[in-house]
Amino acid sequence: MKEFLEHEVIDNIDSAIVLLKNLKILYSAKTYFVMKKQKVLVVGLNSKYYLSFEEFKELYHDNKFIVYEESDENFDFSRDDEYYGWKHK
Repeated sequence: MKEFLEHEVIDNIDSAIVLLKNLKILYSAKTYFVMKKQKVLVVGLNSKYYLSFEEFKELYHDNKFIVYEESDENFDFSRDDEYYGWKHK
């Protein structure tokens, strides 16, 4: 079940980075943000990419984020890693 903690709206990019480093998932404008491989993994409706913390700050400094609380079955990024790790000939 998806749950957004409405009382935890984050409007400071440095606070957002601290939460990501503490392995929280953030949500903003139909996009999820999570720390993976020492970078910020950005997952949107039609995109998935990694950003450094500096790039994240530059691109999303004006965003407001909501802390996303997940149950164990909601996100399994490891299967995405396997899929995107395939090298096409």
